[in-house]
Amino acid sequence: MNRKTRAVLIAVLALLVLAAALIPQRKAVSGQLEAGVYIDGVQADTTTVSFQGTVKKALFRQAWEYTGSFAVSRYPKTCEEGVQARINVDARTSPSICYYRLGSFTTLDFTGSIEIDGQDITRLTGRQLIPVYAKIQMVFQTPTGSFDPRRTLGDGICESLRNKGVSKAEREAKARGLLEQCGLPGEFLERYPHQVSGGQCQRAAIARALMCDPRILIFDEATSALDVTVQKQIIELLQQLQKEKSLAYLFICHNLALVQQFCDKVIVLYDGKIVEHGLPDEVILHPQSDYAKRLVDAIF
Repeated sequence: MNRKTRAVLIAVLALLVLAAALIPQRKAVSGQLEAGVYIDGVQADTTTVSFQGTVKKALFRQAWEYTGSFAVSRYPKTCEEGVQARINVDARTSPSICYYRLGSFTTLDFTGSIEIDGQDITRLTGRQLIPVYAKIQMVFQTPTGSFDPRRTLGDGICESLRNKGVSKAEREAKARGLLEQCGLPGEFLERYPHQVSGGQCQRAAIARALMCDPRILIFDEATSALDVTVQKQIIELLQQLQKEKSLAYLFICHNLALVQQFCDKVIVLYDGKIVEHGLPDEVILHPQSDYAKRLVDAIF
């Protein structure tokens, strides 16, 4: 074999290897996986996901891509009272073949209804929910983490009105007014989350929640990340805002002393179900359910 023929064969072989590499590797997969069910970012339960489809991996890509269907075999009981739960699956169907992730938002069946200002919103979907979103706003547990660290507090506070097409001057004027109502000077609009304290950032988060003139504010452990002094200041601010704006609060909290001081009614949840409800003094001082008794004994 002369040199020219050898070079041609090597070139052909190289092209075949390159073509094989460019064609995605495929493999049929099926089976069942254990999945974690998450509500508000916290794992609430596990369930089983059945899947059937194919996985493929292209050149220079580390992850395998899954195409196919999957079905949840059962809805966990901890989610029966909820509307949505996120199901996350991280699994290896074969130790040496593939690694992929399945994720889905699953709407759960439930009984009862949810009404706001006399409107039943239980089964609204898509664009039907847009007017409802303005009526319900949320304040999160970690104030600094709820803002984009690359943008100013003003960007985060004004985002909801910017999405509605409100002019920059109008939304910034409203944001400054709300910041002042929440005990912060208007120039805090120009600051970044890392430039303010936790208490100041939570005040900004409350101002952000008020931008849409909501009817209901949901507080998810909104004071647990703050020290006792700042926590007291935030509670006093919330009480003042409630009187001025006739707001309704849904206060999610494990601090029973704070609940007893701040809330008008208490609902105790266990395993996704309401096990006790009533006035704070009744529920906390004279619990009836076994779980409420254990909860009070563990804290007090």
